Amino acid sequence: MAIGEAVTNIAAADIEKLGDVKLSANWMAAAGHRGEDAKLYDTVKAVSDFCVTAGLSIPVGKDSLSMRTAWQDDAEDKQVVAPLSLIATAFAPVQDIRSTLTPQLQLPEGVETELLLIDLGNGKNRLGGSVFAQAYNSVGEHAPDVDPAQLKAFFDSVQRLRRDGLLLAYHDRSDGGLFATVCEMAFAAKCGLSLVLDTVCYDPYMNDVDGLEKKPDTLKGRFGDRLFAGLFAEELGAVIQIRRDDRARVTELLRSAQLSYHFIGEPNDKDEIRLRRNAKLVFGASRVELLQAWSETSYRIAKLRDDPESVQQEFDGLADATDPGRSVSLSFDVKEDVAAPFIASGVRPKVVVLREQGRTRSSRWQRLSSARASRPSMFTCPTCRPAVSISPISMAWRLAVVSRTVMCWGRGRAGRSPSCSTAACVTNSRHFSAAVTPLRLASATAAR
Repeated sequence: MAIGEAVTNIAAADIEKLGDVKLSANWMAAAGHRGEDAKLYDTVKAVSDFCVTAGLSIPVGKDSLSMRTAWQDDAEDKQVVAPLSLIATAFAPVQDIRSTLTPQLQLPEGVETELLLIDLGNGKNRLGGSVFAQAYNSVGEHAPDVDPAQLKAFFDSVQRLRRDGLLLAYHDRSDGGLFATVCEMAFAAKCGLSLVLDTVCYDPYMNDVDGLEKKPDTLKGRFGDRLFAGLFAEELGAVIQIRRDDRARVTELLRSAQLSYHFIGEPNDKDEIRLRRNAKLVFGASRVELLQAWSETSYRIAKLRDDPESVQQEFDGLADATDPGRSVSLSFDVKEDVAAPFIASGVRPKVVVLREQGRTRSSRWQRLSSARASRPSMFTCPTCRPAVSISPISMAWRLAVVSRTVMCWGRGRAGRSPSCSTAACVTNSRHFSAAVTPLRLASATAAR
């Protein structure tokens, strides 16, 4: 499931094939503890077999195999043993970052759209290990699972639908299940949703319509069980938004890939989340009310950590359905070719390299020095050492404001702007780097 969720999450990006996706595996176990070594071996073998079938590879990873602690309390021996677990992280080269799908629902004027659930759980809706089960102090009985061949078919189908321009929005189903997934899509788009759950919560044992109408209370418990399972099971899959006119093309591809799917609803202009089953409204709430409930945990943590008044203002702002949110107001044309004045003109862009004392032996600094030596005419590039005790980031920001450049910060290696080439690196002893690009600042506030 860890690998499956990593794949369904990254499937929104423009990746040529599933084989391009690589995994980093972080294993955690109490090695040497009774029974744990055998569990670790079985799990590693199962993950290996899964990846081979799906066409995935795990070139990197790490392990923490001392997940056990023991101590004495009043001459009594005590210990805590962490359960065996795996954290899988997926990464892959992206063909075109602009083609990446997001959970934000699109609301094109005059175009009818609908939501479709691609269900890799194949209608089983198992609640084991789900957040819903934990909320009721339970772990559940049956946990979700996934077939590697079906996961590959899912990934290939999503990529094809995206390349054909048939997808408007995408969100994988994971923590919180289907209900959390559709709510997050509505939050991003600031719109309401009307959902019909008949096929998602289908129960073959409730086909006696006449009996259900005469004695509805006899099956009330089973009715609720199927509804909650359909909404909160954390089976793998994804919710996609498509144009209603494209329904035939989308379903034809999904059927050919032997993927289970459900049409579950559409956006509404009432700014409410409405759930219906058997033509009856089973749940309804305003989007802003659910958004505040969704944000409450983060709000309470931030209120203890940050300025309480500012946090309260931000939380209260969620209740304003007309608030458009924050956006950057640019003072220049983003389509302007800022590199044009420097091409074949003899003009050398002015950049600066900041480094702390004693970092000349850094391999990164050596590479940059070699590049300057091999192409001395590319840049006017002096080297500066901080003469006073000042954060390199702070100094770099001040220089950026003065020289009207934009800095793209990133940890580990120099970032690269999609619109222009890297001019220089700013490094410190923690290898915190930034790519300095000759773009003009919109404003100090916007750039920060």
